[in-house]
Amino acid sequence: MHAQLNLPDFSLAVINTTQTDRRRLVLRSRLVSLDSRLLGERVDHLDASANAATTLAPLTELTHALVREGLVLVKLTLTDADGALLSQNIYWQGPHRSRSAAAQRTEAAVDRDDGARSRVGHRVAGNRPS
Repeated sequence: MHAQLNLPDFSLAVINTTQTDRRRLVLRSRLVSLDSRLLGERVDHLDASANAATTLAPLTELTHALVREGLVLVKLTLTDADGALLSQNIYWQGPHRSRSAAAQRTEAAVDRDDGARSRVGHRVAGNRPS
């Protein structure tokens, strides 16, 4: 069982990779600021068919929170009918331009401590200072 936040529309999904239908599940979505303020909360009750993805409505509250806060933590907690934890995930979301900037930084050249330049994920041959 897995609960996830889908991009770019912020829809929620519960993925049941088992061969058993799961009934009376609860997905709690909490939006939290970086200073730990609760910005919003939503609770969805659902059934999840075996070997299937159950898609839920987008977290529209997230779009509004991003406008106000700039960066938001999204905590998803999936429990069964008895309250047992099945899945828990935490995402950090920023406005689209922040994700683009983060991607650009990942691709940007980085300085190694020996002065050689490399792109993340690419190996650079060279001597390291002793």
